[in-house]
Amino acid sequence: MSQTISDEEQELQLFSSSPQPSPIVNINNKVNELVDQIESIDVSSNQIIIITTRQGPPDMARVAIQVVDIESGEVLPHMNLTGILLLLTRGKYTINWLQPNHWYGVYFRAEQRYGGGTAIYANEEFYLLKTKKAEGINGEGGKPIISFRSSRNQENGHSLENLILTIKWEQPKEERQNLDALANITLFCNNQINYRQLKLNGKEENKSLEIYVI
Repeated sequence: MSQTISDEEQELQLFSSSPQPSPIVNINNKVNELVDQIESIDVSSNQIIIITTRQGPPDMARVAIQVVDIESGEVLPHMNLTGILLLLTRGKYTINWLQPNHWYGVYFRAEQRYGGGTAIYANEEFYLLKTKKAEGINGEGGKPIISFRSSRNQENGHSLENLILTIKWEQPKEERQNLDALANITLFCNNQINYRQLKLNGKEENKSLEIYVI
């Protein structure tokens, strides 16, 4: 049996450390009944649960799962399950300790040996997933993500006319990963309109803008 691999399939080989035994027979996962396939993926704020079929004897099967943090490029510790480890977990795989509101790439590969190992059937699947926001973030009645306030500049105990505008994160740092806050400010003074912007990234705690009154 010969097989031609297209350029598109070659580009999908993203995870060079995954096992690549041979000989391999790749079969369309929609009609494949000889090797495990993903049935569903449940995504929460800090974990991903993968539910699969269980095709063939477990002692002749192998499952590898790799997860990549899309935003940082970090490859998380991967699963490479055979034997008793696969027997205990086969059909349900849980990936823990993920960040909320974060993009991840998931690579799933299942193999099944038949004929005493002379033929190996493989199924590979790729998914781009985003974890949910942390519980309470943006929730109804929950703590606001940011606060914005204005105050007068104080110098030597005397109040000046200059105005201080401050934007501040109210959510913990771990719940605002890859978030930016932007305040658009419109100033009306002496029949004139001026516009300002105050931007706060996720690594900053607060930022202030001083408006000078002349």
